[in-house]
Amino acid sequence: MGELRKNTTSTGTIQKKPALFSLIFFGNMFFWHWEAMLISYLATRTISLPFKDITDLMINTQYRIILAPGTSYVDDFRTSTDPIWQAAWTDRVQPYLEEFVGYQVLDPRFTDKIVNEELTAWYDIYIGAM
Repeated sequence: MGELRKNTTSTGTIQKKPALFSLIFFGNMFFWHWEAMLISYLATRTISLPFKDITDLMINTQYRIILAPGTSYVDDFRTSTDPIWQAAWTDRVQPYLEEFVGYQVLDPRFTDKIVNEELTAWYDIYIGAM
């Protein structure tokens, strides 16, 4: 009688090799992408602003609001029906409005005033400020 030999090229081991290599490859790719995302996230700086809108500015800070006199921004505050915007007009805009008559946005006196006075916020639209 002949000996029974184990077949070394069974179909079970041949089918398992691509699945194992795929698992290792995609597992490594997933790990490397996650690690790169984590490092990128931790390496970026996040700027924490003192306020995000007029309501937050009025409730949580003592900033005064600078507007260019004679613009529609003055009317935004003066004619607003929102009580917070009305309080901003009477407390933080109107008392300081005459200080900035004749200033242009790129005037060095204007920019120096904003830089040197810590509790000053300039109200303007983003596109107009560029």
